[in-house]
Amino acid sequence: MVKLSEIGTFYTERVNPHLNPDGDIDLIETSCVDPETLTISPKRIKGRDSNYTSLKRLRGGDILISRRRAYRGAIVIVPPELDGALAIPEFSVLRLHEGYDRDCVVELLRSPQFLQLMTIYSTGEMSGRIAEKDLRKLQIPLPENHHRLGAMFRKHRQRIIELEDSIAEQKQRIAKLCSDVIEGIS
Repeated sequence: MVKLSEIGTFYTERVNPHLNPDGDIDLIETSCVDPETLTISPKRIKGRDSNYTSLKRLRGGDILISRRRAYRGAIVIVPPELDGALAIPEFSVLRLHEGYDRDCVVELLRSPQFLQLMTIYSTGEMSGRIAEKDLRKLQIPLPENHHRLGAMFRKHRQRIIELEDSIAEQKQRIAKLCSDVIEGIS
């Protein structure tokens, strides 16, 4: 078992977007992270339109952890195309030390057991959140073969994408067949 603070750092550069009011920023709020697809869809706004004066600058490869409503599992790896995006303070940003497999760590963090642990540490009635100081202390099992596990996790995630694509294709075929029948084509 290792503490999250032992496998990476939670330090990120802070940015006040109001200092560059006409600059465009990719803003990542909690609603921008889809825990099902593990994707991030940032909002493109001007610095002056930000409701925040202290945002966290992200780097591709960072692990973005939503501390608000932790049970959702909004924990993702920042893709390279979002390098430089800004995240609201509701997120913690874990930048792993060299030698740790991001995919393995993210999957362990998204596990029901870890999400339950984060929820236990959460405070607040409406939208409970875990404090970053508590998050840093939480531990995950990280076996020596975690790189092999990371490769297995990547393989499984790729298969999910393939199956979801196949499901979407079958749904389109059903919709087309229905349309053809209704329009008298078939």
